[in-house]
Amino acid sequence: MRGQSAARIAFLYASHGGGQCFAMSDSLDPAVQPPSLSVLYRDNSLIAIDKPPGIPVHATLDPRRDHLQAQVHRWLKAEDPQARAPVLLHRLDVDTTGVVLFALDPKMNQALAEDFAQRSVDKVYLAVAGSSRTHAVKHWTLRSYLKEVRGAEPPVQAVRAGGKTAQTDVMILDENQDFALLLARPCTGRRHQIRVQLADDDLPLLGDRDYGWELARSAPRCMLHAWQLRFIHPQTQELLTIIAPPPADLRASVAQCKLHEAWGEWNWPVVP
Repeated sequence: MRGQSAARIAFLYASHGGGQCFAMSDSLDPAVQPPSLSVLYRDNSLIAIDKPPGIPVHATLDPRRDHLQAQVHRWLKAEDPQARAPVLLHRLDVDTTGVVLFALDPKMNQALAEDFAQRSVDKVYLAVAGSSRTHAVKHWTLRSYLKEVRGAEPPVQAVRAGGKTAQTDVMILDENQDFALLLARPCTGRRHQIRVQLADDDLPLLGDRDYGWELARSAPRCMLHAWQLRFIHPQTQELLTIIAPPPADLRASVAQCKLHEAWGEWNWPVVP
């Protein structure tokens, strides 16, 4: 990529559908990457961060609470005191880990914001869920209506009418009688979409205290990870796939549930 600085970018390159694939490398100079900020990808226009659990991606009503956007801005200002605040291009829940993309160039912000709004950015999540059965069909599409209910617990509900359409492609990577390791690819962008739709399909996520029922006690957080983000770079027109390696707590849940780490073997089928 043009404008990259080798001292600040860590990536593993491989062919991936005619584009480029980036993941975290162990070779990044610790002097330019604080331990609290894992940079997955960076060029003059964009920066992708591997979000840890427990931190919001943007400012909340509590001005004292730190957030990822502020952390990235501080990191950029340490390099250049005149650095603009990065523009957050999409959101993750507080406990969800994985790829978060920011725009550094206002021109790229506009182009990518349109791509996210039009759902032309492909997002793939890893999840560990409870399950009461094994599935004869390993991939399918969830379609439902979701409605946000102010002041309700949980805040988003699947409804028969009056909600917004939601669609998520699901693929089982491994499962047993009690648990499933799966991929989820949201085709729409509703709040809590993956969590609500999976719970409604009898696949509640481990650690999800809003939608996970008794499974909320089986993990320290909601076991959902934004694993891959794939899009056309608006400046170079190259296809990029940015990957956040599964975090240690998710891998521990996979092992405890006696599931196989199958994410290195997946091949997304055509979902009807």
